[in-house]
Amino acid sequence: MEDGHAGLTYGFEVVDVAGRSLGAYVIKLAPLGVARRGNTDVYRQAPLLRGLKSAGMPVPAVAFASPTENELGTPFIVMERLPGRVFLVWEPHPSFLRDQPKLRDVWLQASRMLARLHNVDWQAVLSDWEKPRPLRDELDFWTPLLRHALDPRWQTAGMELGGLLAARIPDPQPVGVVHGDFQPGNILYVDGQAKALIDWELASIGSQGLDVGWLLMMSDPQAWDPSWRPVAPVSREDLVGAYVESGGHGAIQPRLVSGSRALPPGCHCLSECEASSQRQANGHAVGAFCLFDPDLVCPWLGTDAPRREQIV
Repeated sequence: MEDGHAGLTYGFEVVDVAGRSLGAYVIKLAPLGVARRGNTDVYRQAPLLRGLKSAGMPVPAVAFASPTENELGTPFIVMERLPGRVFLVWEPHPSFLRDQPKLRDVWLQASRMLARLHNVDWQAVLSDWEKPRPLRDELDFWTPLLRHALDPRWQTAGMELGGLLAARIPDPQPVGVVHGDFQPGNILYVDGQAKALIDWELASIGSQGLDVGWLLMMSDPQAWDPSWRPVAPVSREDLVGAYVESGGHGAIQPRLVSGSRALPPGCHCLSECEASSQRQANGHAVGAFCLFDPDLVCPWLGTDAPRREQIV
């Protein structure tokens, strides 16, 4: 498949004997010889997508799926291939006009779609899918990635940061469907309009602040090395505003981590963007959105903090 990095994913078309098209599809295959859990458990996406489709979300319809190896030697799902093109945030396709208001709208539409997703009643449409994933498990998910660091300082600093985060895990509310990689690169746009949400490998039931945090991280130039920055002429305040105005949870309010440097995506997302219980302050609904406060994180992000180009 063009545009993206979705693993064993292939597009194909079904035709009749006369060569007439009967439909375009996408097949996702589970990798061979790999334990089937999380993002390598391809079949788990089938009930998820069917449940979201029944709730009115713009996701691909699942035509066929199998949890066994009987047909293709590995579990698979076959989905309809939807029209549109994703917005690769670092290098958008030329079909996306480099007009600042239009580019800004690409991101705001994403934020509104996220609010729509977060309002899905998962207990009604996905009650038998998966149990909510604790925030501590989210930390445990990222820890093994440290072994890929080229600079051993990343491993040391990452383990230290993990300990600090683990000591400050907040109330996970609001809990619901979490996409896991929510950003314009996983949204299909047609003529500049967001039409579908794809790539559900990392989805879970969990703390929805993770999705908001990930979107903010993806749009934040300070989260990336200067040579690898997103095309995102939009502020975090506007993104959160669009999310809340579209029905997103008002408890989710970003707290800036001053002086932050380029971090690997997982660390930056977790350092900024865990959701907490809703509370009132100065008449406004706010949330303890960080897993820790700037006084804690800034010393860790000192002048010797490794840079993004030092990781794989």
